[in-house]
Formats: sequence, structure tokens, C-alpha cells
Amino acid sequence: MNSWLKTQLMHVILFLIIIVFSTTGARAQEKDPAMLSASVINQINALAAEKASRTPAQRKMSSQFIIALKQRYDDPLLRGLPMLKAAVEIEPDDTTIVDIKASVSPSLLSEIERLGGTIINSFVEYDAIRARLPLDIIETLAADPDIRFIRPADKAMLNKVNTSEGDKAHNAPAARSTYHVNGSGVKVGVLSDSVDHLASVQATGDLPGVTVLQNAPGNTGEGTAMLEIVHDLAPGAQLYFATAWLGPASFANNIIALANAGCKVIVDDVGYFAESPFQDDVISQAVNTVTSNGVLYFSSAGNSGNKNDGQSGVWEGDYNSTASIITGYSSVHDFGGGDRLNRITMRSSAFTLFWSDPLGGSSNDYDFFIIDPAGTSIVLSSIDVQNGNDDPYESIFLVSGDPTNFQIVIAKWSGEDRFINFSTNRGRLERNTAGQIRGHSAAENGFGVAAVEARGMTTPFNGSEPVETFSTDGPRRVFFNPNGSAITPGNFSSTGGKVRMKPDIAAADGVMTATPGFNPFYGTSAAAPHAAALGALMVSKKPSITLSEVRDIFERTALDIEAAGWDRDSGWGIIMAVLVLNEILSGINPAILFLLL
Repeated sequence: MNSWLKTQLMHVILFLIIIVFSTTGARAQEKDPAMLSASVINQINALAAEKASRTPAQRKMSSQFIIALKQRYDDPLLRGLPMLKAAVEIEPDDTTIVDIKASVSPSLLSEIERLGGTIINSFVEYDAIRARLPLDIIETLAADPDIRFIRPADKAMLNKVNTSEGDKAHNAPAARSTYHVNGSGVKVGVLSDSVDHLASVQATGDLPGVTVLQNAPGNTGEGTAMLEIVHDLAPGAQLYFATAWLGPASFANNIIALANAGCKVIVDDVGYFAESPFQDDVISQAVNTVTSNGVLYFSSAGNSGNKNDGQSGVWEGDYNSTASIITGYSSVHDFGGGDRLNRITMRSSAFTLFWSDPLGGSSNDYDFFIIDPAGTSIVLSSIDVQNGNDDPYESIFLVSGDPTNFQIVIAKWSGEDRFINFSTNRGRLERNTAGQIRGHSAAENGFGVAAVEARGMTTPFNGSEPVETFSTDGPRRVFFNPNGSAITPGNFSSTGGKVRMKPDIAAADGVMTATPGFNPFYGTSAAAPHAAALGALMVSKKPSITLSEVRDIFERTALDIEAAGWDRDSGWGIIMAVLVLNEILSGINPAILFLLL
């Protein structure tokens, strides 16, 4: 055989080897749960091409709006994505509620109305507008130079799982009788969705008069149940209510309004999905403002589960780059052990991704995708543009369907590796970590409250009780000051920033109330008003008490449950009425002590 023929034969053999290995590799890739299938890679490539093609106005729009519009008009870039859906709620009149980040002015508000939109609320100080817009005008509006970004309206989440036993569980009757205190002279403000059922609960004698600054009627009435709990433990306190249900800026505004009305204790049970884990945003900054003026602020830690009880739905840690085989993306995240996919093991309706860039200043661009259980098709995606003046945030809110056993892929479009937080927000993940708590429930000077069941209790807590398995865990690593400056410049990884020991304390849930739908009342939504009521008793006994004194008393007297000392599930432990009031009295000059007893 001559040399030419040998060479040609070797080429044929080599070609056949390449074909065999390529086919085998593709088949293995289709079956390997740690890898992305060829069909998914092709679909992400199509979405990458769509993202690269966006106009300047489209770069200021949520990708959910863009997908909805391009599918409506049969854009060829999306024709190879048969299962892809836009995660946006569109009403029969073709409108959707949006949150707009912008320089708010009368002319911009007029332009929104001229284009057919309806203003729901606007706040100049927060650069925030909430409006109802026809889908087809969003791109036109986004072209306005005063607009920074338009996304689907952020959703709020009540921290509810479904005369309070918590009264006895916290030993409040003994505290009231021993120390002659009932909350009189203290105004307590409650923030929740609404006070539906308020009149009927007042008619039964379970609530006194309540000053309502703003309501959002037609919701669950969880605020009424919270007010009941406060009144049970601190019956002499004056009660106030304001809704937290009309958007993050409105929530922040109502925190300030309650403090301006004279409330020395404020409690809420609402969280917004867009609240950052890594920097205090508008709600947290409002908490910072009122606590700096002496207000005691209590917030439900959340019901998204904790890792110790096998109920985690979060993955938090350094982004772990792996070589990308996707056009347009520089890398794909490894969740650990080489897994580029992370399975959703319990349903959720909201998925969020944050990374350690400052709010309004992210130039690193991350995206994520939800893939069907077979691993062959993209069902949902969040592929917004972050190009220097955007929030480090991607989200998907399910309109319908159960994503259990679907899989998550996180990819980096451009920029540096960062510390990331991916949350299923009450779902569960196969690969997971601790660190679910975020937003204003982790505000530095507030009190994040975990939940401990008190249902049916007739005697006080004794320190043997565990936290509820759904109670959200910490801690919370923060990378930026409220103004966006870095806490550890140049280090935005798991060794940077500052760790806040959150949650702070634990209190009762699973208690009975007279409010329809809250009998029993489970969740950290029930725990927070129990803690706030004890705060009201403390202020009533010592009006000059400081935030640092209250924190110190909680730390020294709480019943230590879970791990020794502060732990990421229960904080310092369960706070008890007699113990905290005894500490207040032990620190008062004996010469005037008799005046207080």
C-alpha cells in the first residue's frame, strides 16, 4: 500500500473515530444530569442571539415583556423555543402592572397617562412609579431618557402559613401582673396586607379602636390578626395600621408615616421578592431611619425554610465558573460536584437571582433558565440586561404550573465572578445552602423574628422547643452600604462584606385568633407581633429605653434553643416577658424603683 493510500485511510479512520466519539458524547450529554443537553444549548443560543439584538429601549425592559411581545409578533429568533413562556401577567384588556425606576416628574407621569397608562402610585424620593400599562406601549415608554428600567410589578409575600396561646407561652400574664404594665402610653404600628374583618373582630371585643393610616381592602386581613396578637399581650397599647401591599416604595413610605404618627414600636410581616440580600434598599433604609430615631422595629424572618431541617430552597455562595459551550455566555455556574443543573424538589411560584453588585450600578450580567424535567427544553428564562446602571437582579414569577422537578441553570453573560444568591422563595432545591433571610428582615438595627410553635400551650416556653421547619435561616452577608459604597472594596466574594447575625430572636406562632382564616395563625407573621408586643411592654415600663438596651436584654435573657448561643435558625432564642421586664427593673436606680412597681 503506497503512502498516499495509507494517509487517506488514516483520515477516514480518524473521521470515523471523531463521529463515534461525538455521537457518544452527545448521547452522554443528553443523559448526564450534571450537563446541559444539546437541545437546551441550542435554545439558550437562540435566547442569547435575541438578547444581543436588543435596541437601547429594549435593554431597559424586563426580558419577560420582550419575550411576550416577540412571541406575539412571531419573531423568528424565538421560533425554536416551543415551550418557552413569558412570566408576565397580562389582563384581558392587554394591560399589566409594572414597577418603573425613573426620575419621577410631572411630565413623565403625564406621558405615561398620554400613552394609555394608569398611575397607581409614585414617589419622587424613591425614583419609583407603579403603573398599569398596555403591553404594547412599554417599549415606547422605555425610550424616554428619564426611564431607567421597567419590570413586572414586584410581588409581596405574607409570612403566614395558614385569645393567643402565645400570651401564656411568653408568660405575659405573669409579667403584666407582677410589673403592673400593659403597654399603656405606647403606640404600636402594624404593617401587613389589610385590615379586612376589623369591624367584626372589634364587635366581638377582641380588638379596640385602631387608627388606620392606609388600607388595601380586599386582601386576607392578616393585619387584623397581627393587631389581635399585639392587643392580647399588650392590651393597653394604642394600635395603628398601614398597608405594606402597594409596592416597595409605598411600604417604605408607610414605615415613615407610622413613626411620624408617634409609633415607638413597629412590626411587619411582608417581604418583597426584589429586596436585595446584599445591600439595604428602600424598605431597609426606611427601617434604618426609624430605628435611628429610637423606634423598635420587628419583622418576620420569613417562611422559606432552613437547611438544618432539610428545608432549604436557596443556593448562596461564590459563582463557580465552568467553561461555557453556549454562544454569548462566558461561563455556566457549577452548583457543586460538577452539577450545572439544580433540581427544584418542591414547588414555588417565584425565583430570584442576586449577585454582589451595588443597586443601580451592576455592570456584571447574569441570567438564569428553568428547564423541563427531561432536560431538553427551556420553559422560562430571565435574561435582562445589566450594563452599569441596573440592579443586580433577575426574577421569574410563575403565572401558572408546578415547576417541581424542573431544573435551574445560571450563566454569566459578561463581567466578573461574584457572590450569588439564588432563591426559590419557599420552594426547595436539591443542591442548597443556608442563608435564606434577606431584605429588611435582616436590617441591621431591626429584629428579625423566627417562629416556634405554641399551639395548644397552657404553660410558658421552657427552652426545649425547636424553631418551625419552615422558619427562614441566616446569616446574612452584606457587601454594600446603603449608599452603594463597598464595605470591602475589591472583595465581593465569600470572604468579603460583613456578616449580620440574623434572625435575632424567636417567638410564638400556631396560635388562635378571632380573625377569619387565622385560626390557627402559623408562620413568622404570627411570631413577629408577639415579639413586638413584648417590646411594647418594655417601652411602657421604661419609656427612655434605647435600642441597644433592648437588644442587650434580648441577648442575655432569651431561652437558648437550637445551637448554643446565637444560631442561624433561632437567633438568640425565645424572648420571654417576665425575663425581659425583670432585666429592665434590675437596671433601674433602687431609689425610684418603687415608683414603677
